[in-house]
Amino acid sequence: MANHFSALKRARQTETRTERNRSNNSRTRSALRDLREALVKGDKQAAEQTFRKTVSALDKAIQKGVLHENTAARYKSRLSFECTEISWLSALGFSALAAASREPLILSFRPPSFARRRGTCCCFQQ
Repeated sequence: MANHFSALKRARQTETRTERNRSNNSRTRSALRDLREALVKGDKQAAEQTFRKTVSALDKAIQKGVLHENTAARYKSRLSFECTEISWLSALGFSALAAASREPLILSFRPPSFARRRGTCCCFQQ
């Protein structure tokens, strides 16, 4: 344990900051997890509502220094692609069960240009 006054103060500050950071990290991860679960279920309306809340949580995480701005932008981009993909599947007549049975792109993300180039777009796989 520290003996100097400044070191004791620094230890106290570290404890409070650790608690605050843990809370902010947990809030961000929970929002991302909720959205991913909604996407896997294939529920379009729930996914859209959860997406808005998740984007807000990511923006707050940027403000609080939990996430870098580019990291949050990458999350938002990929998750918005997933949300629009659910809209495409429902517009094409795929059921929520068919959307949920495929492997989610969150775990194996490929940019759309790659899918078109290789002919591996998820909408047309059997």
